[in-house]
Amino acid sequence: MREEEDFSYIIAEIPGLIKGAHKGAGLGIKFLKHILRTKILIHILEVSVSSQRDPINDFIMLNNEMKSFDKELLKKPQIIVLNKIDLLQNDEEIKRVKKFFSEKYKKKVHLISAIFSEGLEKLCIDIKDILRKTKKKEIKKTKIKKEYIFKEQKLIKIKKEGKAFRVIGDEVKRAVIMTDFNNPQAVSYILHRLDKLGLNEKLLEYGAKEGDTVLICDKSFDFIPNKGIKK
Repeated sequence: MREEEDFSYIIAEIPGLIKGAHKGAGLGIKFLKHILRTKILIHILEVSVSSQRDPINDFIMLNNEMKSFDKELLKKPQIIVLNKIDLLQNDEEIKRVKKFFSEKYKKKVHLISAIFSEGLEKLCIDIKDILRKTKKKEIKKTKIKKEYIFKEQKLIKIKKEGKAFRVIGDEVKRAVIMTDFNNPQAVSYILHRLDKLGLNEKLLEYGAKEGDTVLICDKSFDFIPNKGIKK
């Protein structure tokens, strides 16, 4: 936790994701779930020649994994940080990386040397400013209106799989992945949430009947008309 006179925030270190993380490679799914809870993302990319890594390729891979897991992750503010600049013999690599992020993403790049604390103060100021802006946006948000709920319904798709009904949609997928199905209260909440998203109406629209199997991710439920689904 970083505390200042009028502001404090918690920084959670997420181990580097590997290619295929969204499919479960390594501990990818577990790490990606943690990212869902964050307000902003800070990418610490190594720029030293000795690492033999390309920070641009690392960033692209990370964003592809997040996009494949949940597109909403890419809506979070992202800060780009190049670490270990003290190990560089010239600034050609820094120029290349800064040019890429400036032209493709309109983002500035923070240059730091963690071991010498170089550039950390400016980075912390940027983090605080972005968090303040994010907090203001959240305060301005009003309660979800009924019209918006109808809009969310369009994000739910139903596909027939044999005699079962497969539910597809980022909002539904995220809700199910984040739920602990060993916790009765959590299960009750997710079923209520799915009903609010208009799942019952969608299933009826596709001809689902009482007792039909409803599949969401790797979970199966029983359909009860006008009451939604139950585990």
